[in-house]
Amino acid sequence: MQVKWGWACTPCATAKEKMPKSDCHYFLPTALQINYSNGGFKYILEGEDTAQKTFQTNMDNVYPEVGGKMKLKDAVIQAWKDSTPSTEVSFRRRVPGTKTMSIIDEPFVTTHGQPVVSNWPCGGINTMSAVVKWKAPYKTDKGYGLKPMFNNETSTPHIMYVESGCKTVNKTIFDLCERTYIVNGGKHSPVISFNPTIAWTPQVTAEAYGGGAGSTATGASIKRKASQEDNDCIVVGAAKNVGERTAIPPTEQVVDNEGPDNAQKATDEGMNAQANANNNFTEPLNAELIVEGDPEMDRALMWFEKYISIVVVNPFHPVVVRQGSKGQIKNSEWLANPTCNPILTSKTYRITKINHDMKEGSYTTTISVDDATPGT
Repeated sequence: MQVKWGWACTPCATAKEKMPKSDCHYFLPTALQINYSNGGFKYILEGEDTAQKTFQTNMDNVYPEVGGKMKLKDAVIQAWKDSTPSTEVSFRRRVPGTKTMSIIDEPFVTTHGQPVVSNWPCGGINTMSAVVKWKAPYKTDKGYGLKPMFNNETSTPHIMYVESGCKTVNKTIFDLCERTYIVNGGKHSPVISFNPTIAWTPQVTAEAYGGGAGSTATGASIKRKASQEDNDCIVVGAAKNVGERTAIPPTEQVVDNEGPDNAQKATDEGMNAQANANNNFTEPLNAELIVEGDPEMDRALMWFEKYISIVVVNPFHPVVVRQGSKGQIKNSEWLANPTCNPILTSKTYRITKINHDMKEGSYTTTISVDDATPGT
């Protein structure tokens, strides 16, 4: 089924601008409910993205099927073609300075710049998982990973592997900031609510915390008391191999393409590029911004690796004014001081998810964001 949404308005003879609306999106109908109440029928039609069925099909194919070797790019295309439903594949990167995408001729290359060639078993898992496993140790000719994105603007299933990395367009985060929203900005602001969550995780500061008696999660020395009578601590050496990094071993395909001496280094670099592409990191600030329905925020590719700026205006609250060396209270004033919140106001909120909610005449858009550097 084809779906399009937006705002309905009363025609005005003097209006020069058209109301925004979404593009056409395609879904597979899955259920239909018909309810009769208050003298009328109510139809509830449920549907899902055209590519969701691919997760329900496990494959045991090996590419190429007749033996020998083939390019990883060709194996990915053929695997998606053989999946149910058959899915079109494209590899793209953003054209510098524009919002358009260009085709990547060779999306998977070795450290020597040659196309990755080997045999590619699916291993009894779905196509998406198989391709994730295949491409994990590799990166593009520009040194970046590829992030899978479903294109729901076509009537047939289509998946795009898009090169991820802001540096590919030679722009800063501030150049990629698309819109600005003002929280507590009054009736002219489309913001309905803003719900931030701040979690200063150990991963952010690259520290590992252990218990008072030591922990196998750290390489710190373990301390214990000698006895109940002796309060002095005895330092016992840390356990062997604690805190050491365990590398992911290279696959047979990596060894074939890189050689045994360079396989581990190539695997580490490829894994790092893919982790950056798929944002496998925990950011210290996550938030949900709910705004008036915006049908133009419907294309995943348009908002891919884009940022928004959020200005949080502090609400008015009692402020105690002190004076003198002893800090005596002079008076109390009703102020918004400072005007903007210095931590929550930021230009570096990265868009991670967009949800549109339309029901009973109301329409809101929820923008999920995270921020690695609050206050910038």
